[in-house]
Amino acid sequence: MRSDSLLRKETWEAEERLMMAVLINAVQCFQTYVLAQNHWDEKLFREAEDWIFKKHSHWLFSFENICETFGLDPDYLRRGLLHWKEARRRAARLAKTVFLDVLIFLLGYFQSLEELSEMVA
Repeated sequence: MRSDSLLRKETWEAEERLMMAVLINAVQCFQTYVLAQNHWDEKLFREAEDWIFKKHSHWLFSFENICETFGLDPDYLRRGLLHWKEARRRAARLAKTVFLDVLIFLLGYFQSLEELSEMVA
């Protein structure tokens, strides 16, 4: 028969695993959907971002409580994710600008889109 302390230890370990899964899922949604183009993906990003950046929540599965459980600094993680998000969005804007610059150049070089399409095909 199991003792109460052993049962509590097993329960705590299960809670820790669940907490880590929640944290990993939120960071994955944040990073995967940061450049979302459709409503559903944008919603997943916003929910993850809201959860990560919500402060002073006393809910057991809040970002801050999960970080505290694992000895992580929630503000440090937030700053890192915010920096990553800004860099990712800057890179996406730059890629879009470069693409448009190349397209404008090519359209100026060729007489029409049809001529350009024929050259690529």
